Amino acid sequence: MRTVSLTFGRISSRVPAPVVLCALALLGTLLLAGAWLPTLRTHVLGLGGDPYQTLWRFSALADAVSRGTLTIAEDPFKNFGPLPWLSFHLLAGEPLGYNLTWFLQFPLTALAVYGLARLLAVSKGSATVAGLLTAFAPYRIAQSLGHFGAMQLFWIPLTLAALLWLLRRPSFSRVVALAAALIGASWTEHVLFLTTLLAAALTIGVCWRQAAPTLRTRKGVVLAAVL
Repeated sequence: MRTVSLTFGRISSRVPAPVVLCALALLGTLLLAGAWLPTLRTHVLGLGGDPYQTLWRFSALADAVSRGTLTIAEDPFKNFGPLPWLSFHLLAGEPLGYNLTWFLQFPLTALAVYGLARLLAVSKGSATVAGLLTAFAPYRIAQSLGHFGAMQLFWIPLTLAALLWLLRRPSFSRVVALAAALIGASWTEHVLFLTTLLAAALTIGVCWRQAAPTLRTRKGVVLAAVL
């Protein structure tokens, strides 16, 4: 890992680390897509019924936006998960819009994990490895092919990074950043559930670490008074 960090340090001294990470993630995504690349305009990068359900929701959301409302009367679950990616649908149509969204999840996941790792004082090389391993984890790849919501796991590290950024130095802009990340995570209920659990654990950990010196001092004062 130290060798990776040193090698990456030499590269990132000339090219920003996030740029290198994005390039590696996109290259990996192209290799992963492989034989599907010539059919991006005609076939969905996915398996099962969920991708096609998502295509319907893209069309339904586009119609709702054109009517000036986000109400999808035909959707009993009121699932707005595709909403952040609606621009791809409007610009590229389907299934290309869906496939572009699928491609983007890999660099976004890598960057979100990289940012969180750097906030936790992990070296650039190690943070890059962590980002790539998370983006191309077998579970994430498998879920991305069959579940549009589980495809977007990058919201979890992104929200945790925004929370840690806020806890270290609160400001209005950081509150807005955290709120935006939480809204993104809330599009999918299981992603929101995992994000909430991890955010609570992170908050408790940070607060405990900040309070630990004070607690130790108080214990010392109480012990001295007792003695």
